[in-house]
Amino acid sequence: MDSAPDDSRLPLERALALCRAGKPAESLPFFEAVLALAPDNAEALSHRGAALRALGRTEEALADYWRALVQPAAGHPPPPQDIARALLAGKRHAEARALLSDCVGRNWRHQQGWALLATLLLQNRQGAAGEAALRRALALAPGATDLEVRLGAHLAHEGRYAEAAALLRQTAARAPLSADAQAALGQAHINLGELERAEPFLRRAMELDAEHLDARLGLARKLLLEGALQPGWVEYEWRRRKADFRMAKLKGPEWNGQPLAGKTLLVHSEQGFGDLLQFVRYLPPLARQGARLLLAVPAALTRLMKSLEGVAEVMAAIPRDLTYDYHVPLLTIPRLTGLGEDLLAPSIPYLRPTADGPRLPRVSGERLRVGLVWAGSPKHANDHKRSVPLETLLPLAGLDGVGLYSLQVGPHAADIARAAHGLLVHDLAPVLKDFADTAAVVAQLDLVITVDSAVAHLAGALNRPVWVLTPFAPDWRWILGRDDSPWYPSLRLYRQSAPREWGDVAARIAGDLAALARAAPDAETATMLTVPGRFAGADGKPRYSLTVPRRAMIDPGLGHLVARERGGGGYETATRSFIDAHLGPGDLFIDVGAHWGLMSLHAASRWPGRVRVLACEPLAANLPPLKRWLAENGCAAQVEVCPVALADQPGRGALRPDSSMGHSLVRLPHGPVLVDSVDGLLAARPHLKPDRVMVKIDVEGLEPEVVEGMAGLLAAGRVSAVIWEKGPSHNSPGGRERLARLRARLAGHGFTAWRFADEAAAGPLLPYAEDMPPGNVLELAADIAPLPAYAVPAPPAAAAEPWLEAFEQAGAITREASRLLAQGRTGEALALFERAGRLCPLHPDLFNNLGVGLRGLGRLEAAEACYRRALALQPYHAGCLSNLGNVLRERGRLDEAAQAIDLARRLAPHDPSFQYNAGLVARDAGNPSLARALFEAVLERQPDHGDCRWDHALALLAEGDVKRGFPAYESRWLLKRSPPPQLPLPRWAGEPLEGKTLLLLDEQGYGDLLMFARFLPLAKTQGAGRILLQCPAPLAALMATLPEVDAVVPRGAPLPEGCDLYAPLLSLPGLLGLGPEALPGPVPYLPKPEAAALPGHAPLKLGLVWAGKPTPRDRSFPLEALLPHLDDPRWRLYSLQTGPRAQDLAASGANAFVHDLGPALTDFAATARLLAGLDALVTCDTAIAHLAGALALPTFVPLLHYSDWRWGDHGERTPWYPTLRLFRQPRAADWASPLAALGQALRAFADERNLQTQLK
Repeated sequence: MDSAPDDSRLPLERALALCRAGKPAESLPFFEAVLALAPDNAEALSHRGAALRALGRTEEALADYWRALVQPAAGHPPPPQDIARALLAGKRHAEARALLSDCVGRNWRHQQGWALLATLLLQNRQGAAGEAALRRALALAPGATDLEVRLGAHLAHEGRYAEAAALLRQTAARAPLSADAQAALGQAHINLGELERAEPFLRRAMELDAEHLDARLGLARKLLLEGALQPGWVEYEWRRRKADFRMAKLKGPEWNGQPLAGKTLLVHSEQGFGDLLQFVRYLPPLARQGARLLLAVPAALTRLMKSLEGVAEVMAAIPRDLTYDYHVPLLTIPRLTGLGEDLLAPSIPYLRPTADGPRLPRVSGERLRVGLVWAGSPKHANDHKRSVPLETLLPLAGLDGVGLYSLQVGPHAADIARAAHGLLVHDLAPVLKDFADTAAVVAQLDLVITVDSAVAHLAGALNRPVWVLTPFAPDWRWILGRDDSPWYPSLRLYRQSAPREWGDVAARIAGDLAALARAAPDAETATMLTVPGRFAGADGKPRYSLTVPRRAMIDPGLGHLVARERGGGGYETATRSFIDAHLGPGDLFIDVGAHWGLMSLHAASRWPGRVRVLACEPLAANLPPLKRWLAENGCAAQVEVCPVALADQPGRGALRPDSSMGHSLVRLPHGPVLVDSVDGLLAARPHLKPDRVMVKIDVEGLEPEVVEGMAGLLAAGRVSAVIWEKGPSHNSPGGRERLARLRARLAGHGFTAWRFADEAAAGPLLPYAEDMPPGNVLELAADIAPLPAYAVPAPPAAAAEPWLEAFEQAGAITREASRLLAQGRTGEALALFERAGRLCPLHPDLFNNLGVGLRGLGRLEAAEACYRRALALQPYHAGCLSNLGNVLRERGRLDEAAQAIDLARRLAPHDPSFQYNAGLVARDAGNPSLARALFEAVLERQPDHGDCRWDHALALLAEGDVKRGFPAYESRWLLKRSPPPQLPLPRWAGEPLEGKTLLLLDEQGYGDLLMFARFLPLAKTQGAGRILLQCPAPLAALMATLPEVDAVVPRGAPLPEGCDLYAPLLSLPGLLGLGPEALPGPVPYLPKPEAAALPGHAPLKLGLVWAGKPTPRDRSFPLEALLPHLDDPRWRLYSLQTGPRAQDLAASGANAFVHDLGPALTDFAATARLLAGLDALVTCDTAIAHLAGALALPTFVPLLHYSDWRWGDHGERTPWYPTLRLFRQPRAADWASPLAALGQALRAFADERNLQTQLK
């Protein structure tokens, strides 16, 4: 008690009694009397401050609190929570935050301090830090109803509905008379979609408190979600009681359902754009009752609203002198009119687009134009539940025939430039000035895909097809139990199957959109290009023409054919001249691998009606165009199309296509493709009695088998010529052997082999030589001599073909962009790719190479979409499949990655890069043994593959095979990023040192040096006279404390005098021949530093590091994902985070209770002193983990699903550091699981320490 005069005590007691009785206003005169006698009475000032705060007189309350605090030897200072409440009431959040931070820092048990801090953080939308503070408050006051209700509300706000319901069931059972608890549980059941279970709790809350706002609005939400509109509108009027409800204060009476004939009614908007767009449908019926309607809406809607029937005037602001009879907020009209679901569908459409809006261009290859919106207004309280990252919807950009047009405006419109590319999502934000512009664009689209935003309502009001991504706990207007909506007949709902999970929704939308695109008309398939053939008939006109669907030009083989035939030297014109010269009337032409049938058509048209052709084509997709070419050119009667592959004997097989113009046959006993031989074909057609037979063979790698399958025909001497192609695969040792077999077979029958010097110009034939480049080889029978020269026709004047010209120009630009990309000029390349795509997005290499560029920028989702677009155009592109596999691996989708790369390996089995990529997938899947085996297979074929040798070494180490792994670790010097050191010293090879001075070179990161410093004593035992250790400056002081280090050499400093030998530090275990028995060695192996004094009081001190240096494989975890698990108030928290991510502390709000030690981390020696003052550390895989391990500090390390080799591939422990405990992701991107386990481990650690303290 203060030493106040005795006559002040009585009024003080009276004032305090009135405060306890809940009569703060009546207490004030008594406080005045006390303070008149003793102006500095701290007790009176503190309690008067509380009374003033209760009366809402915040600034006066704070003045009393400050006066009480500054009194010397004040015996009754105001409680900090009271001051904080006053500051919060006065919106002085920064001061309240500082006060509460200091409060809980000084007294970790201050339950009210934690609770108020939680309130402040949650109000600031710093949910993770707020949850941590709230849970700490609950840990200090278990079962506190108000705290549990607040925590339940927060969990629901975060979409963690099951957690919220489980908590609130316990709370409501424990506090049956708490209206807050009953209402909160009712809302929790609504969030779970359990409407019937919700209502009893809501009504119980209303029995306890008839005006309980959450219960009333919860009941409105429940009724509307089940489609009970009229009773729902009645309860929905309680929205006006919400603290954040904003409505204009207008003069005159509010309309309450009175007759409106001849009356002027002012309708004003409330809430968001979506509400306004949805509910203006109720205005035309009012106009039909005779009302003159005035509509006040935001400026962005004024032009569009002028299309609404029955509205006399639309205004963006309400003039002060505006005259009207009544006014009404828009969302009250449904209750007053009594109009229910029967109004909804007939009113559609009730908005119409303007004629002067933006126009969309037609893009080649687009079968569907789809609008896209992925984010609502950031100001919306539930925006985090309804908006999705653009990356989630980028799989839609990978669908063939789908053009995405962004209707996104506001800050999220920039997401396209950040995460995607203009060819994947066309950015329309610059032309969307208001909703009228957006409506004009929507009217031109085939479909809109959007989150629950205003655009969903706009598209529905225009009666345009719209698919809406709908949260698990949706807004009240999306009636549960159906995927359509009575509000909008053209709308379809795609609901989350689980809270916070949009991947499943995006996958369902992608599947349905792909089906829609496949069913849509394809102008590129329906529109034909006509290409006149190069060779003329007797009438001087082309003997035939080739009709090609524009979309077929994406096939590289056919595209090459058309391009050559239209210009350049023509397509294999020399070979066709050879056919013309040696195919006579009465002959038979056998086209093995006819593809689209150019050679069959050429042979048949040489002697119309007088030669026969067998066109053998096993690829089913090629048969319709082949038959069409023959029919269109009048040759169908001469040519028999045989859907069969030819080899040496009959059987079955499967095709491995490269394009429509090239595919390989693989023998399979039960394959889908019928296999026959030339002799077998002819035996089945005895009516064919040709004079001579010419055989053209165009199959990949199977030429010897085809020739062996015509042994009977060759023996009969009826073959005039055989044409076969020497392909790239024939340059391999196996390919050369097969060619030799082919040539020997034909030479044995007297055939001579010839080549044209120039395939385009023809001219004389030259004798074939094995070292000639790939091309057609022409074999002539012994009785046929080559002509002195073969002529080719002059190229015709190509008719103008704008689409084809655009296609070819896009190809040229794509090639230039690819060249720039290879030079590292990514920005220029991406701009050119976009330019090429605007001309024609069907060029085969466009999206593949664009994907490479986007992957290099870290836009992995966009890269995946590009690869899928490319594969839709060219499904058998092995390189693109491998690219897709790589990006899927980097995204953690390892099963899909393995499938893509496996297909690439089957398409190109001789390419070791695909085998290497398969090894990377196995590595990331936590299977180092399989990865090692795949890497070894690559190295057998390509021993100088530096990256593969390096990954092979890492796989050995990950398996724990350090005996082989460390010598193999020397392969790091083969990497471009790691050139070997160049010093004017001999390199130590592990021999006895005999007193010599050894310089150990620093390399790689800080963590590597800290980890390998354990081997310095062993190096000393090899007889070194002195050991000099090179290291970066931040480690110099710490390394200088090691007894084995005689001197530290700064990185980059000149070579010190007196050095005899050098060795890289990370080569020590290999040089020393160490095996697993050498691990872990003595730990700690760094000298224990003197512990630094840390601020704050708590039983335990915990350090935090959540981010390392940015790398392609980021090992960091989000601080906000960790914070809710730091809920044990016994831990005082300290941040040791440095670099840009240290800003996360303030951004998350955690700096309110996490002390930032970052400024004190001047080097690793200072860091070691701080670590010595901690009881434990939580850190990602970074250098501080190694420092803590080397100091034997208990350390908790969350790890990626695929982690660095030193942590192995399973288990919670590592042989390198006995005090480290590892918490591994079970799958990519899942930090929730390891961090939850880490939180439990921290609580168990604290319990164990507490028990040890009690036992002492």
